[in-house]
Amino acid sequence: YEGDCPICGGAVDVIKGKKQHKDRLIGQCMDNGVEHIFSFDQVTKKGVPLRNDIYIGASKTGNS
Repeated sequence: YEGDCPICGGAVDVIKGKKQHKDRLIGQCMDNGVEHIFSFDQVTKKGVPLRNDIYIGASKTGNS
């Protein structure tokens, strides 16, 4: 599975989670894989941000 990051528009791949997300599949942005991570439900193909302090809707240049 692959999609677009709703934060920056980069490619998001599904990976095996690590540390606090161990034993889960998560979506990870290829442009910012530390900050732009998402839950991933393999049945519904939907998810939500796993970080509370992200800027949804911010442009790639940082200007809103």
